[in-house]
Formats: sequence, C-alpha cells, structure tokens
Amino acid sequence: MSTSLRKIEFYGIYFYNKESEYEDTDNLIRLIESFDKKFIFDDAKSNKFWRLDSVNRDNDLFYLIFKSGKYNHSPNYISRLDGIERVSDKNLDEGECEKTHVVINVKESTLIIEFRRSGVSSAAFVRYVNKFITEKNIQMDKIKVVKELKKDFLNNLNSLKTIKNIELYVKKEIMGSEYMNLIEPTESTQEEVIVTVKAERKKTLAIENIKKIFNKIGTNGQLTKRIRVKGRDSDNIDVLLDSLNQTKFEQIYVELDEKGVVDSTSYFEKVTEII
Repeated sequence: MSTSLRKIEFYGIYFYNKESEYEDTDNLIRLIESFDKKFIFDDAKSNKFWRLDSVNRDNDLFYLIFKSGKYNHSPNYISRLDGIERVSDKNLDEGECEKTHVVINVKESTLIIEFRRSGVSSAAFVRYVNKFITEKNIQMDKIKVVKELKKDFLNNLNSLKTIKNIELYVKKEIMGSEYMNLIEPTESTQEEVIVTVKAERKKTLAIENIKKIFNKIGTNGQLTKRIRVKGRDSDNIDVLLDSLNQTKFEQIYVELDEKGVVDSTSYFEKVTEII
C-alpha cells in the first residue's frame, strides 16, 4: 500500500447557553451515542451534504467516520494521458464520496479531526451536531469547539482577528497588593491565582500589551507565569491560545487503499498512538 501525509487538528468541545460554556463528559457521551446515521446535513448554499457513516467506542475514545459529497456538479471527465474528455455519468444529486475521520476523547472533551478541505471541517461538524440536537429534540445545550493552537504563541496571537478575554496565571502574592487586596494569602492558598480580563462588547483587547506580558514570562520578578487567550481567527472560529501549550497540529502518515482512499484502520491506529 502507498502512504499519504495527513494533518489532524485539535479542538476543545464545550456545551454552552446564555449564561455559560462548560465541559460535560456524561452529556457528550450521551450525545454521541444518540447519533443517527440516517440523519443528513444538507447545505443548499454550498451544494454539499454530510452524514455520519460509522461510530465505534474504545473506553474514552469514540471513532467516527463522516462521509460528504458535493452535488449539482457533474463536469466531463478528462484523461491525464491524452486530454480526451467524456461525459460524466454522475447524477446531479450525487457527489464524490469524501471520508473525514474524527476521534473524540470524551474524558478530555477533545475533538481530533482530520483536516480535509474537501471533507467535513470542524465548523461543519458543529453545524451537524447542533442541527441534530434541534431536530431530534435532544434535551441538552448546543456545542461549540475551540481551536487549541499551540505551535507558536506570538505568531498565532498575530493571526487573531479579535481577542475576547485573557486569563493571567499569576503568583499568589498579587492577592496581597494594594490594588487587589481581596484575600489574605495563607499557607493553604494555591501557588497561583487566575486574573481574567474581558473585552467590552463588540471590542477587542490590545494585542501589543498581551505581547509585552508574554515576553516577560520567566524573567526575574515577573508575577505572570502563564497566559491563556480566547479570541477568533479570520474564519470567525473560536481560538484558545495557551503559552504553555505549543502544538498546533500533528501530522501522520497513513496507508491508502488501491483507489487512493485513506485506510480507516491505519488512520485511527496512528491517531491513537499520539493521543
């Protein structure tokens, strides 16, 4: 068999409502186990549909395969050998079948999805799930995913379109300062506290100030030990940056079958190895 290099991306899965967003392992399991393979998401704007083809569980890991296709598109075939064209026999309600592999770690509320421009994206996965919750009247909140970018904190910070809030993990000594005298530090107080700074509605936080704080982490006397930034990228996808978490994605070599399609067993084995 030949092999192909595939990129996989990592996202956190959160349930949300008007008051909060939260992780919930039990609800996530219940949701996945309720999925109906007959349910199809049809996006008329893009002439694309996608559906769940299979789901299997191994302890805390769920292995899912989605299949998708683009319809209302049936151009002629053309040969790479002589350039001769022939009429396609594909019906307009059919699409070329694209597989997208998904692994969900319910213990960590993590979505691990194969990056395929012609397949099912993380945003498409969310649309599928939330429409399923609504149409099947599942009694739970809808979900959102947060991209966990970890490769290069400053480069990823520069790629954000908006910054909604930051969490500063600071030494507990700050709690005794004049401007934040909320509690009296004791021996039982944890070593660090979290200070959250939120942007005003429809505004963004100043990126240059975040860079200054990040560049001082680790220097002598610096109170801030870690930064977590929540924002949105140019695709309007929620992004979570963590100064201690620096792997944006993984790449794996997977086996292809005789038609050049990814062998699912090979894919899931390789992903499981790196989780």
